Amino acid sequence: RLSGADLVLRNMRTHPDRLRTGLNVLTESTLRFIEALRRIPNVAGVFYVTEFANYDTMSEAEYASFAMPYNLKILESLPERWWFNVIQVQGTSPMLRLFSELPVQVINWNAREGHPDLSQAKSLFAGATCGGLGDWKDLHQGTPSMIQDVIRQAIQQTEARRFILSNSDSGYATM
Repeated sequence: RLSGADLVLRNMRTHPDRLRTGLNVLTESTLRFIEALRRIPNVAGVFYVTEFANYDTMSEAEYASFAMPYNLKILESLPERWWFNVIQVQGTSPMLRLFSELPVQVINWNAREGHPDLSQAKSLFAGATCGGLGDWKDLHQGTPSMIQDVIRQAIQQTEARRFILSNSDSGYATM
């Protein structure tokens, strides 16, 4: 977000040590923020967004090397009492499989326009899947009956288990 995707990818491939230095700084800042949140009563969890875990952006090996260690450090620092930690994976080809072992309870991605669909994701992730509605196509342009059909499809795909209905096209899901 700070430098743009193109510059991050270029630095990952040409100056990996510099990029890791920057990622360490961002991770430490995030850990301090989480530490401050620990002192607030009744926090249920975090909404954690990852933008590069997308096959259209990089390979799994690149993501596992450059981003996953920082994700793990941050997500493993979350208090056990936080019961509603959501990870949103951006892009139309998200690497959902990589997130199956992370300490989050919910995974969100653009299931309407991307892959895998809700039923496939349930086999990759033990927690709840979150999505089903597209912001633009469904919520802005859809008629009430079209939206009801999309909701029925999402419920059928998930067998109404481990599923949270939400929109998920806009970059950040609204639940």
